[in-house]
Amino acid sequence: MTEKDEELLADLLLRSEEIGHDTPASELCRDRPDLTNELARRINALKVTSWLDNPIEVPNIPFEPKTSTPYEARILAGRYRLDDLIAEGGTAQVWKGYDLELQRVIAVKVPKPSRLGSVAGFIAEARRVARLKHPGIVPIFDTRGCAVQPDREGAACFLVSEYVEGGSLADLIAKGPILPADAARFMAEVAEALHYAHRQGFVHRDIKPANILIDHHGRALLTDFGIAVAADEAPGPSIGTLRYMSPEQLEGKDVDARSDIYSLGVVLHELLTGKLPYSSAEPNVLRQEIVTGAKIGPVGLSAELRHICSKALERDPAGRYSSSAQFAAELRRGSVPQSRRWALARAIVAVLLLVGVGRMIWWTRNNGHVDDKPLIKKAVTVEEALAQGTKNFDLKYYDRAIENYTQAIELDPNNAEAFAKRGACKFNSGQFKESLADFTRAIELDPKNAEVCTHRALAYASLRQFDPAIADGEQTLKLTPGDPEPYKDLLARLYSNRAADHATANRFTEAAEDVTQAMKHAPKAAIFYHQRGSCYFNLKEYAKAEADWSVAIEREPTKGAHYLHRGYCWQALGQDQKAAADFEMAKKLGEK
Repeated sequence: MTEKDEELLADLLLRSEEIGHDTPASELCRDRPDLTNELARRINALKVTSWLDNPIEVPNIPFEPKTSTPYEARILAGRYRLDDLIAEGGTAQVWKGYDLELQRVIAVKVPKPSRLGSVAGFIAEARRVARLKHPGIVPIFDTRGCAVQPDREGAACFLVSEYVEGGSLADLIAKGPILPADAARFMAEVAEALHYAHRQGFVHRDIKPANILIDHHGRALLTDFGIAVAADEAPGPSIGTLRYMSPEQLEGKDVDARSDIYSLGVVLHELLTGKLPYSSAEPNVLRQEIVTGAKIGPVGLSAELRHICSKALERDPAGRYSSSAQFAAELRRGSVPQSRRWALARAIVAVLLLVGVGRMIWWTRNNGHVDDKPLIKKAVTVEEALAQGTKNFDLKYYDRAIENYTQAIELDPNNAEAFAKRGACKFNSGQFKESLADFTRAIELDPKNAEVCTHRALAYASLRQFDPAIADGEQTLKLTPGDPEPYKDLLARLYSNRAADHATANRFTEAAEDVTQAMKHAPKAAIFYHQRGSCYFNLKEYAKAEADWSVAIEREPTKGAHYLHRGYCWQALGQDQKAAADFEMAKKLGEK
């Protein structure tokens, strides 16, 4: 291979990193098809990760080591201290840092080591955001870029911005269900910020949960204008994140504000349903589905939110909202059910009339309905309160059910069922921390109730507190000696998720030990062999990794990922022929 070919492959590999490795090597090598196989091999070598299938509602983390970086424990420009790596993408890392001069917490975005020479993109992003003064857009405080020589601490360039404490919308999604009203509010806030950016002449092109931050007031803020373009720029390649791209963006056609609106629609659908509006996450299938047009499945959305989602996801841009401001306004209206709007209007009229005659009456109480839901009535017995709670729980009126179960507890402070069910309401409302107290009290009152112990384990797991979650899982097994299988699966998943946390922190020895524990409870699950193989691979114990992936292949001979990763082991062990055979098998099975 010539030196020019190597340079071209290096450029194409960086291009692949920039767009997230979703684009096939054949597309990237359209002008040089002879380099396709080699580029595909190099892309695959960067993706030694293990993804978990997760049948329980516990956050799921891929196993992959953090990229080594020259910035750790560094102070940039004699002023900005880098403390914790909080996000990493194809081209850059984001650090939580500290401004030593102004004594405040900040966020610092730096290029990844392989991109240290790419100053122009960082400076362009800084200039774009500097023009955008809006409370819904994360501001940039400072930028350093040295086109001739790098910063003395080794950073070619970096951006300093406000640090948003609440994390990203992606983090929030991972913690559990989001209430429809909150989802609508988040997206309305982002849409309003986007409308401002659009009026300044920019199209964001990378709207996704990871680029939406939640501040300590619970407000959604838009960030990362790294690939934004001016609305009048000529169409270019399909840069962005595949899952959230509009059809025209994927096809490399002209993009405008309506392309961002489509991406907002995808995020909204994900927030409301927990799923993307597509049937597959496999890149080639996903591309075809995006081009064909998103489809909203038979999910429990209100008529208003379903209409908003459908309009934002129209295949033809002309059929979408004409502006993100219009989209935001519809969300603000649509997040309040029609019945509530009429009830509110009636209440206002009634109050005005009553004030006119010098009397104030709570109209809504006399009227007897709010939101077409039955009013809470003071229960006479514990049984009545529990029955009302069950009815509201089944209708998913969790706030009403919580009040019912609270009444039951007031009538009988030692009623374990009421505490357990109130905890379940809080859990299903995303109040994981609050649910713990109720589950704990229920266990104190009924220590042999395996179901409640399981629920508390899930609450702990949703808060990523895996030590107490596993303790509860172990206790559940002791309480169910006659039928332990479902609880064994839960415990295996808890161990595997704690292993994922260890792996994320580069504690691969501890991760391997936890996966071994998971195997004891679910010995037939191929995914755990795959997962432990990832741990051994990162520990450079390639023979052990190869053995685990071989078992995974025996259990799931048609899953290409197992062959792909075993191929990396053979490469590391110097067995190139075996590696080539595994890579070929992975390719046949659709794992590229």
